Amino acid sequence: MNSPNQSQPRERRIYLAASVIDDPVDLAAFLDSACGNNTRLRIRITKLLEVESRLQLEPDPLIREVLAKLLASEWPHPADDE
Repeated sequence: MNSPNQSQPRERRIYLAASVIDDPVDLAAFLDSACGNNTRLRIRITKLLEVESRLQLEPDPLIREVLAKLLASEWPHPADDE
């Protein structure tokens, strides 16, 4: 299991990669692969993607980075099942 500081960059990388996948089937396959058995990680990333969608944000990297930082700082870190 990784510490919160080690899992945070992984979350950010997964979120940023997922945020540019438009096809729902491709996104699901990517999240399956990237999150593996870590259900809480997948839920966190999915919720952040939903927030971005609801707010109708453009895929601006700076906005995604800020949202990823907010998500990581406000929610408890999931156990990393790698």
